[in-house]
Parts: sequence; C-alpha cells; structure tokens
Amino acid sequence: MKARDILASESNVQEVKCPVTICGDVHGQFHDLMELFKIGGKSPDTNYLFMGDYVDRGYHSVETVTLLVSLKVSYCCVLCICCCLNFKRLLCMHFNIVFVNCSNCIGN
Repeated sequence: MKARDILASESNVQEVKCPVTICGDVHGQFHDLMELFKIGGKSPDTNYLFMGDYVDRGYHSVETVTLLVSLKVSYCCVLCICCCLNFKRLLCMHFNIVFVNCSNCIGN
C-alpha cells in the first residue's frame, strides 16, 4: 500500500539529485542488479535512476522488482524508478508471470 501511494504521488517529471547513477534495463537480472549496487554503492549512499524494463527475460523478475520497490519505499529521495512507455502494458502481461513465478518459488 505504501509503495503504491509513493509511486502514485510522484509526478511524471522527477527531479534527480546529482551525482546520480543511471541504470538501463534490468530485465529481471537480480544478480546483475546486486553487482550494480556492489560496484556503484548502496542506497542511500548513492543516488540511482532506473530507466525501466524491470521484469521479463531473467529468472528473478519477482526478486528484482520487489527489491527495487522496497528500496523506493525506504529511500524514495535517492532512488527514482521511471516507467517506460510500455511499462503498464508489460506490467499487466507480467502479473500472470509474476504469480506463476511466486507460486514456483514458494510452492502451491
């Protein structure tokens, strides 16, 4: 609920504090995301701008988007999550995939 409120309250144009580490498509690559934080620095010590495409392709889409949203809730001033043009469409398509992935992770 808090994550939804934070994301819904933000405007389409975000002010980003410099210096900032700009990150492209993550595509559910959780281990790459962890390596990025290892190299770039952990929040809140480093400002991050994530450009979109957080899920699909990788085997850890659920973990990737959960970590990013959790960090956004914890450090909303230093972590900016942008939505690409097809984010809503992709999100709707992936809800079923996320449900299946969650079921596979925790069992039926």
